[in-house]
Amino acid sequence: MIRLFLLLLLLIQPALRAEEPALASVKIYGQVEAPGAYEIKKDELNLFSLIIKAGGPTQAARWGQGVQLLRTKDGKIEKKYYKIDVFKLMKEGKESDLNLQIHDGDGVFIMERVL
Repeated sequence: MIRLFLLLLLLIQPALRAEEPALASVKIYGQVEAPGAYEIKKDELNLFSLIIKAGGPTQAARWGQGVQLLRTKDGKIEKKYYKIDVFKLMKEGKESDLNLQIHDGDGVFIMERVL
């Protein structure tokens, strides 16, 4: 009986692991409510989902030109700046044209507006 149970457990266990969602590790800093490292489902790997996971933008987030993307490629860190109104992105949601695709290991910095 115990052998049968163990055999069934071994057969079922890989199937259970296969159903677990694939996660990506990304970081977000700057003007969000809860900056830090997050794990996100790979099918939700976009700027909107990451900002939501981090509690949304703060009131000090920069309007119109406020996102820096950091990506490691071939051992070097690439920095890209995007003119994105994060508040407009939050209003329009995942389907917004402003919603950037991000990759596993990326870092995002939401810039602060300057008065």
